Amino acid sequence: MIFSCTYNSLFTLMLRRSLLIAALFMCVLFSACKDSRTESTDPQSGNYVVIRNAQEDQVQLTVRLDRSEAVVGDPIKLVIDVTAPDGFDVEMPSWEDAIGPFSIDDRYTPLDVPEGNLRRWVHRYTLSTFESGELDFPEVEVKFTASGVDGISQADETASCATEPIPLKIHSVLGSGAGPEAHRDIRGAVDVPLKRSWLWLWWSLGIVCVLVIVAVFFLYRHRSIDTSEIQPELPPHIWAQQELDRLFADDLFAQSRIQEFYFRLSDIVRRYIERQFGLMAPERTTDEFLREANQHDQLAKFHQELLSDFLRAADMVKFALYRPASEEGNAAGEAARTFILETAPVPSNTQDAESPDRQEITA
Repeated sequence: MIFSCTYNSLFTLMLRRSLLIAALFMCVLFSACKDSRTESTDPQSGNYVVIRNAQEDQVQLTVRLDRSEAVVGDPIKLVIDVTAPDGFDVEMPSWEDAIGPFSIDDRYTPLDVPEGNLRRWVHRYTLSTFESGELDFPEVEVKFTASGVDGISQADETASCATEPIPLKIHSVLGSGAGPEAHRDIRGAVDVPLKRSWLWLWWSLGIVCVLVIVAVFFLYRHRSIDTSEIQPELPPHIWAQQELDRLFADDLFAQSRIQEFYFRLSDIVRRYIERQFGLMAPERTTDEFLREANQHDQLAKFHQELLSDFLRAADMVKFALYRPASEEGNAAGEAARTFILETAPVPSNTQDAESPDRQEITA
């Protein structure tokens, strides 16, 4: 029993620490993998070195790139920012998988956002290309219609606003002007210093062995319990009588802790029944338990009635806020003790000497 409690405590401690470490790991992972789309919606918040502006009527178009030079395969950030007054219907560019020689790796194209008397569209893209040399990022064109807006040149007609192409320099991973023949040829085989490799191997094996020894020590240290300290499990009726003695010694009625007295008294009887007769008493309601107890062949009719009266009286105190006197509480405790003694197993050497009434009760 002592080993079981110690082992369970150790297992619970290890489980709690594992859950704590897992929770911390998930927090770090969540912070590291947070979607880049949670960045500021202000297109000017990033480091954009190439900016092109265009304006048509009251529509303002701005195109930003985060670099003018890149290496093949590097990500290139693109932001398209359009503002227009209310009443303008703006059609943003719609690309499938590529913009000219640049492939679209990721995109974020939310709906327009009202800003006072203006409407604003901010679309973000992540581009890359595997072509090298002097490339032109194509012009960006937005179309718009000013329905019902007076004082502009393109009212009720579709117009467009576009920026000029943007030159970009994409470097090859081989370097500028360098072909395969400019690099050194493959050298011959190189001797590997085995001594240093073996040294690291022995160090690794040593660390693993130390960890295993420490783990085994902590695991089996809790098992090295002197068997003389392990007390044999008490029979159910002996255990129940000792618990009743402790309950009466606490003198809960004198402290006006009447409900606690009946809770503990009922719990002792229910756990005794569970251990003695195999009925799952603590997990069931009184009615559910009594229905099963009435069908149990080891409980005589007299004991079933005594148990029913006792449990229902305890429920009155626990759930109906009935406050009996101390004499009634002592009587309930003695009734519980009588039930335990009457249903306790009879030693085989004295069973034949019992009276017929006793044998009928314990049958």
